[in-house]
Amino acid sequence: MLKRYGRTLILVTIVALLAARLVTDRDARSFFSLDYWQNVARYAQVMRLAHAVHVDPDGHSFTAFTDAALQAGLRSLDQYSEYFNAQDFVTFEQSSRRQYVGIGIQVQLISERIFVTNVFANGPAEAEGLLPGDAIIAVGGAAVEGLDLQTVVGKIRGPEGTQVELTIERLGLEEAMLVSINRTSITLRSVDEVRMKMPTIGYLRISQFTAAVASELDYALVELLEMGMESLIIDLRDNPGGVLEASIAVASRFLQPNSVVLSVEERSGRNQDYRTHSSEIRFDGPIAVLVNRNSASAAEIIAGALRDHSRAKVFGEATFGKASVQGVFSFRRGDGLRVTTARYRLPGGELINGTGVEPTHPLVTEPGAAAAAFLQTTHLRFMDAESFEAHFGFSPQSDAVLDAALEEILRRYKN
Repeated sequence: MLKRYGRTLILVTIVALLAARLVTDRDARSFFSLDYWQNVARYAQVMRLAHAVHVDPDGHSFTAFTDAALQAGLRSLDQYSEYFNAQDFVTFEQSSRRQYVGIGIQVQLISERIFVTNVFANGPAEAEGLLPGDAIIAVGGAAVEGLDLQTVVGKIRGPEGTQVELTIERLGLEEAMLVSINRTSITLRSVDEVRMKMPTIGYLRISQFTAAVASELDYALVELLEMGMESLIIDLRDNPGGVLEASIAVASRFLQPNSVVLSVEERSGRNQDYRTHSSEIRFDGPIAVLVNRNSASAAEIIAGALRDHSRAKVFGEATFGKASVQGVFSFRRGDGLRVTTARYRLPGGELINGTGVEPTHPLVTEPGAAAAAFLQTTHLRFMDAESFEAHFGFSPQSDAVLDAALEEILRRYKN
């Protein structure tokens, strides 16, 4: 009898402990919510009925129905939360790593035409002889005139190992060229355009904050220091951000160890300071940071942190204003989601959500000015101004934001 009571007591204790664990576990709390189960039943009822009576019986599977519902539901939370089915989640993860399946080119819509603006080193497009400035007039034999940029990009991309046929027009050639290029997995650099703008002023562009950005930045800084760099311009224009930890690693190359980069405010009310760590490669000279309205997320963290610690002057427009942190979760089915889990403040205490980082040297520029400046940088190396205007439909113009940064650095040296 006592043994039976003892076993019962142990079983009750275990159940009670498990229940307590579930109640306190934020991921499992919904299992004890009547509201949760009522709405699960409501969704199932609507889905079954719509699937049973809709005029097109093969229009949507239950999987497609659920994918669409989850995607719409996540987007209703805020503009950064999103659900991904298994295929889209793979694409999202590749994008986060600056990795994709394609032919190794960057394209842009300019004067209503699709131009190759960059050809990545060691990619299949480079091997087949594509050049920056080539105009794409057809993909797979179908003309691209009138199509938007994303549609054309979608046609160029495809499964790894397959081929895509491009028809291109090249400056100096009378007839169009037909080129077949193999699609392959490509990893893009996060740090590029590493060069000296003046004998002592280095320049680099960070296009996105990936897990590899810190190591790429180290190589760039060493290269520029060997060329005599004493001050640096960091171009973050049109940088959409990326991984939070990558921004901490980048800040550690310019700030003293243990400096606050941002303060994160979580749902629970707990605040956490993210601080720089020690780094073998550091640059302590004057810095100018270039930003525009498309500089977001991790790019804003770097611009704001360097500004607030008086390590850099910031030139350009107020940034995008994304002061939130997203968590990424994956499931065994291969699908996943990105959901906003926290908000952050800059080291000075500023919450920039919706307002952005204010530059120390504000400059208003036209939309697309940064992209046009990059286009000029890459193309005026091998074509004159007249050919550039004839090909792209606009004349080369000075980069006002970069010029202002150069002028300020030179002025500080004179003083």
